[in-house]
Amino acid sequence: MAPNSNFLWAVLAIAVYLQPNTSAMPVGKDKRQVAGLPPYVLSYAPKVWLQSQDPYFPSDIGAQLVHTKPEVNFNVVDGAPNPLTLDNLASLNAPGGGSIYLTSVDDITTNPPWLNGVKPDGNGKTNGATSCTVVVNDRGSGNVDAFYFYFYAFNEGNTVFGQEIGDHVGDWEHNMIRFKNGVPQAIWYSQHSYGEAFTYSSVEKQGLRPIVYSAKGSHASYATTGTHDHTIPGLNLPAGPIEDHCDQGTLWDPVANAYFYSFAAASNTFMAYDGTSSTNWLQYLGQWGDQQYPNSDKRQKKIFNIAATAKYTSGPTGPVDKYLNRADVCPPRDNTPCFRYSRFAHAMIANVYFLRLNLFPKLAKDLVSHMSFHGFFWNHTRKMAEKFNDVEDPRHRNKCVGTVELQGPNGQTRAVNLEGLTKADAELAAQFGYKPVFKREFGYLSTFSFAVSISSLFSTVTTSFSTLCTLEAHHQ
Repeated sequence: MAPNSNFLWAVLAIAVYLQPNTSAMPVGKDKRQVAGLPPYVLSYAPKVWLQSQDPYFPSDIGAQLVHTKPEVNFNVVDGAPNPLTLDNLASLNAPGGGSIYLTSVDDITTNPPWLNGVKPDGNGKTNGATSCTVVVNDRGSGNVDAFYFYFYAFNEGNTVFGQEIGDHVGDWEHNMIRFKNGVPQAIWYSQHSYGEAFTYSSVEKQGLRPIVYSAKGSHASYATTGTHDHTIPGLNLPAGPIEDHCDQGTLWDPVANAYFYSFAAASNTFMAYDGTSSTNWLQYLGQWGDQQYPNSDKRQKKIFNIAATAKYTSGPTGPVDKYLNRADVCPPRDNTPCFRYSRFAHAMIANVYFLRLNLFPKLAKDLVSHMSFHGFFWNHTRKMAEKFNDVEDPRHRNKCVGTVELQGPNGQTRAVNLEGLTKADAELAAQFGYKPVFKREFGYLSTFSFAVSISSLFSTVTTSFSTLCTLEAHHQ
């Protein structure tokens, strides 16, 4: 297979853990009800496994205002409401808008108790703390997006070279489930600056309810337990220099104590389902934590004075800034296609890195000329799949795609037939049920595809490499 003249590809790693589908229809009526709220929003509401060593539990949204003061450029906002409440928070938009930072009144290096939040009880409820907000966007024609927002008073960053980076006051995470006629289709897991989308049928569940694994400290939301490297935003690898760690510590049921709202995209307004909960705070445009401390602040530390390694960073924006009317289950991101991983319950995603050939010409030549690289990839993946007896299911055979589609920076697309593999590679592909065709089709194992956008040093490239079939690609 001849490569594009400017790029080469190299697959780094993949581990597949397949899980059977679960029915997408409700069984029985959910005992919890909120007037006017579509019942399926509760029936399919996610449950969250908090990491066992994480000291920072979900926190009361309103209580955050008690422990903070509004600042712009490290100066308290004159004439700001006192006290700040959920009923008057949006009034800060006038004097500062997105430049407002809800700054801790305490020195956070002393770890004041309010940063630790409230540990869920045996039923998964955060007693005395409303730590979740559900926002429902009815898009019409049976299409409904339900956002489940989770709030934490503090985000503890990851440790790199012995130093924490990315600590900040205030932390908003979320899942979004896309429904069609009351049936869940896909779910988004927010992770740091981006995240991942999965088909509903593919994820781990407790009954009908998807399971979320909250990473230690950062609270990034994952569909699988274990270790997740997020050094490059949007790429989830099984190991690396900047890792999140998840396990089954304390099980939290966010909707056991939550606010519930509908969202009207046309007017960008919210309405409380109970008719009494404040909607004012949802319109707040500022940050829910301190502004990143300057280098002159003795609390701030950086590795080799690199800006991206700051120990303390700025707090996040709130739900209104999370693309509540997004076109796809993924939020928009530089025209990157939205990949929905399917039949992919407990997996670490492999990714494709593109390098300019003129930077690494020898590496390019070696990888292109030795097609046994493909044999290693298929052999490793097939063995992992066989471990869980999924490849023996005849439904999964003859459903893959036999082309590599390369789209260059100028938009040109090239489809390359993979029949040019070595004999060993072809045998491995045949054993997996691989059938070369010149069209896109999604089977029960779906499609394994890749999309990488690397700016600055590397040109932007969007690529679909269809082999094993483990995810679906949806363009914005």
